[in-house]
Amino acid sequence: MGKKDAEEMQFWTTEEYKKFREAVKNKPRSYMAFETLYYTGMRIGELMALTKADIDLTAGVVTVSK
Repeated sequence: MGKKDAEEMQFWTTEEYKKFREAVKNKPRSYMAFETLYYTGMRIGELMALTKADIDLTAGVVTVSK
């Protein structure tokens, strides 16, 4: 599926992510966005499409439907 000669995907190691997280810890919106992306595997477009209605803090559920 996709391109015949697709580009190689690169991922951060856990240690690399922890270093990055420290660098953005004083930027709450960036921090929460990257925490959500890292721990859920969500794509950037999916994160950007979330609304308040997609998040249920009581149940601990985020619904990705867009």
